[in-house]
Amino acid sequence: RDLLANVDDDLKCLGQKSLEEFKGTSGIGEAGAFTLLAAFELGRRRNAEVLKERPTIRSASSAHEQLKGELEDLTHEEFWVMYLNSGSRLIAKKRISSGGLSGTVADVRLILKWALDLRATAMIAGHNHPSGNLKPSEPDIRLTRKLKEASEWMDIRLLDHLIFADKGYF
Repeated sequence: RDLLANVDDDLKCLGQKSLEEFKGTSGIGEAGAFTLLAAFELGRRRNAEVLKERPTIRSASSAHEQLKGELEDLTHEEFWVMYLNSGSRLIAKKRISSGGLSGTVADVRLILKWALDLRATAMIAGHNHPSGNLKPSEPDIRLTRKLKEASEWMDIRLLDHLIFADKGYF
């Protein structure tokens, strides 16, 4: 209260105070002064940050473009999920698992936990086949069905499950 009162409740003015000025306030020691400086610096950086345009994912080809950097040229299987907001804009890409030459495990509960934590309304799954085979395996099909059914219960749409290989994607 004293800090704000000394600057007539002007946060901009308060943010321009020095370490010594903060330490000169009753009840604020060196640690508190550093904490205040750090908080104002974070605020400045947040305000200066340019809003990053999140890509919109509206097709399998745009999903492929977003994930190919993570999944191309790997010699082992990985399973990734892209989480999207209601405008089909990318919120995050998460590697769910990394496996061996012919398989990896994708835990539906973990996938949905990330979706809930990120407040996603849709998602697109993707994994690679180092063998080069673009055909989905029976476990791939079962996982897709299981993920689709589970996500529907959470009102989260599974839009696609892509398989990446040297020749492209399925």
